[in-house]
Amino acid sequence: DAFVTDGTCATIGGVCTLRAAIEEATARPACGPAVIDFSGVSSPITLGKALPDISHNTNFNGPGVDQLTVAHSTATGTADFRILAFNSGVTATVSGLTISGGRFGSGGGGISNSGMLTLANSKISGNNNSNGIGNGGGISNSGTLNITFSTVSGNTGGSGGGGIYNTGTLSVTNTTISGNLAGTTGPGGGISNSGTAVVTNSTIS
Repeated sequence: DAFVTDGTCATIGGVCTLRAAIEEATARPACGPAVIDFSGVSSPITLGKALPDISHNTNFNGPGVDQLTVAHSTATGTADFRILAFNSGVTATVSGLTISGGRFGSGGGGISNSGMLTLANSKISGNNNSNGIGNGGGISNSGTLNITFSTVSGNTGGSGGGGIYNTGTLSVTNTTISGNLAGTTGPGGGISNSGTAVVTNSTIS
């Protein structure tokens, strides 16, 4: 963001990017929860480098999983990074988005959450632990995570939790978790849990 305290999401070139929106939200914590609305944004949003961690209460409102994907660049030489990381103390929501292609060694290829996150009507797909030994190819959660009406599929964890690796508090409702792998054999492919997890009206395969 060109001027991170002016209340306007704009780069020096006058464009509101996802990176600029996060920077603007982070710089104005006294203004209450930030809302990043993706209405009218063309899919996909392709990231060439890591976004800033989310350190301020923020709601990401997407138009729908079939309409907008936030994805890691497939360009040769692009560094490994996860798509979204929510810091401790943050309350946030992600809705109506597909998160894809993230890769991070120590956990949470797609999303890492240490705060209080609600994931609704979204899809976490095709993310992985790039070093082959991390946990949580799709999502790594050490905070509080509520997942509703979403899909977690096709993610790969290095050693556990191909879909979700949970050491915090996890609630999964009306959600499909399928086709995720841990390592090469698949144990713990859906959810690897050493915290508290409650799964209701959901499919895990």
